[in-house]
Amino acid sequence: MIPFINNSAESLLSIPEMSGGMNLRDGLSLVRDDQLTDCKNMWYRDGMLRTRLRLRVAAKAGGLSAFKRLDRRISSETVIYDGVRFIEDGEVYYLTVSFGRLSSEIDGDGTLFEFCLVNERRPQVCLKIASKWFFSTSDITHFAFKYENDIYCFYSDGGDSQGILKFSKGDRLRDEWTRDEITKNYLETVDNIEELKEKLDIPIIATDGLPSCDDSMSEFNGTINKSYNLLCPYYTAQYSTVDKSVDESTMQYPLVYLVMKGSADDTTWRGMAGKYIFAEYFDKSGKVYKHKAQIDATYGNAEELGSECEDGYAVHLWQNLVYFTPKEWTEGVDSRIRLKKEDYVCNNLKITAPVPNYEENVVKLFDMTKAIRYGGQGTGDGGSRLFLTGNTKESEKSLVVWSALDDPLCFSQNAYVYVGDKDQAVTTFGKMSGELILFKENEIHLMDYTKGNTSADNGNIPTILINGNVGCDCPDTVQLCRNRLVWADSHGKVYSLVSQNQNNEHNIFEVSEMIERKLKGETNLKNAHSADYMGHYILQVDNRIYVMDYNSYGYNYVSSYSKAEDANLLIPWYYWELDVLPRGIIAANDILSIPLTSAVGWDENGSAHFIYDIYYTDGSYGDDEAVRWGEADGFAVREIVERPIESVVQTKLFDFGQPSRKKTVTAADISFGYNDGRPITVSFISERGIPDEHTVAIGAAEAEMYSPGYVHSCRFYPYTNAAVMFGMRVTCEGEMAIDSLSLRCRRLRW
Repeated sequence: MIPFINNSAESLLSIPEMSGGMNLRDGLSLVRDDQLTDCKNMWYRDGMLRTRLRLRVAAKAGGLSAFKRLDRRISSETVIYDGVRFIEDGEVYYLTVSFGRLSSEIDGDGTLFEFCLVNERRPQVCLKIASKWFFSTSDITHFAFKYENDIYCFYSDGGDSQGILKFSKGDRLRDEWTRDEITKNYLETVDNIEELKEKLDIPIIATDGLPSCDDSMSEFNGTINKSYNLLCPYYTAQYSTVDKSVDESTMQYPLVYLVMKGSADDTTWRGMAGKYIFAEYFDKSGKVYKHKAQIDATYGNAEELGSECEDGYAVHLWQNLVYFTPKEWTEGVDSRIRLKKEDYVCNNLKITAPVPNYEENVVKLFDMTKAIRYGGQGTGDGGSRLFLTGNTKESEKSLVVWSALDDPLCFSQNAYVYVGDKDQAVTTFGKMSGELILFKENEIHLMDYTKGNTSADNGNIPTILINGNVGCDCPDTVQLCRNRLVWADSHGKVYSLVSQNQNNEHNIFEVSEMIERKLKGETNLKNAHSADYMGHYILQVDNRIYVMDYNSYGYNYVSSYSKAEDANLLIPWYYWELDVLPRGIIAANDILSIPLTSAVGWDENGSAHFIYDIYYTDGSYGDDEAVRWGEADGFAVREIVERPIESVVQTKLFDFGQPSRKKTVTAADISFGYNDGRPITVSFISERGIPDEHTVAIGAAEAEMYSPGYVHSCRFYPYTNAAVMFGMRVTCEGEMAIDSLSLRCRRLRW
């Protein structure tokens, strides 16, 4: 007898939660039931698969909403940096530095330079601290950090426009910030040493020096304390004006003081033409005498500049020596300065001179693009030193420099390292388990700074290679997620560093296999940004966002699996699309902020205003807000309008465990959350490709998210029959939440 299956035999497939994320890697038979083959603007949150949080528009800086004339010719080539976190009045703020290429009728092409502050507690605080135009076709690189209640920003356009911007606030955070600018041009030509001292540290590189009557003096006879500050164009050496071991009656030449170790001929000083030599000393009574000389371009020496000092002396520079003569001294006349032993005062003379090769040294700092505070006890948000890398010069691209202890405006000439092969750039930093991680394009190194470490205190911090195969060429994608660094690379992969053990070659694992097929289609990953947002790693590429739940089992135990692809199956990923093109993305706890510049406007007085908007999540669901420009009474008017979010979910194609049999889905039950009555379209999909759409509206009264009335079960009866595989695509122009779903299937005869 031939066996036979009753037509009425039914099976039930129930999926209590759709928390598996997307699976774009596996064949249909390997996709888990709770995973999706497509999704848009959805994530698993609050126990449901639901539409992402809505975006709101922050109040526009400046308070103006109407302009006489509007110019929206702003390039999308914009960059945003964040990572400066500080506390004011008990509240936590995140500083964002951003700029964008802009073509405007103001002065032609230029670059807008902005700061914004994002508050960790309130929905959004947006503050424009400063703006600056740079007229250059070169890209501008910069970074910011906070030091002693002020904010500093290094900037460079790759040419002569380089410098430091210092911002100091008023009594309250929202008050106007005052700006003090130190340009490279100022640093090279400063003629007021007191003014320079207020801005930068002028290192005293040597003390306990003594004068000499030997004009061949080439080695300093005191104690070397420091090396040059690369950021400062000057340095200081201290001397005693009298050498008690020498009988002054035997002196036949002026006393000389060394200002540059080794030989320095006229050519060396001629390269510093226009700079100054400063000499300041005090006598036993404490009276101070100050002298100043300017370096000559013709002979490379320096002569006194109209000193009014009562000591009757004049200061001069010859080769690498500074010496004093009587003010009225003429050539051929005895120029001996007869200083007596009883006039001895220790280290009473300070000679401040230009740093050799300063222009070559300082650009190493201005051309850096990445900064991080690290060292000592401050291995979390802060640190005792400022580390810089990401140099834009080809010859310096593997360079890492660090500042002096607790002084991020002093960079010692000796505090640097070239990491690994010089042909491969260091792209960015990360901090993990109290250690500094250095990312190169195809390598990862570790820099271990231990408090009290003698080598660190002396400026020598060694690096160790921990992986020679994987690196990071997307520098703004690095985030620390559950004490593991996560980043993307331009090949369409996202990695996680699970251990810094340099002896363990299996310390990096890919965590993005589920969405790698989609990521590989991205062409702008090198300019991607990331954020750590409510337990999710957020990867933003243009207006597309990839979301990974890093609190998942697969992420936490990826290194414990014999095959990493098995762990990847348990790492949920989701995909969002935005209607705006962000500069980047910032997360401040439960606030996700997206800054962008929209226009340049002119008010009634003809004054120009940069108009930029901050989009942010306010922790609730609903429609996005967007900025729209209209016209009224001859004015360009800024309006805020609402736009529904396009929500899409597509399940796998279910074969109900029997891929060789045809079936008919007799009923489908889906539990939807309340969505204000927005129509939801459910399309049934099979290999037959026959359209089968159903529309439902959750029309019940509004209910709180966690109340019993929030979830509504809807039953659908598909038209499609006699198909091998069934799936569903659920869409909504607006908020949507799916709690669970189930399918009733009736197997057909052979």
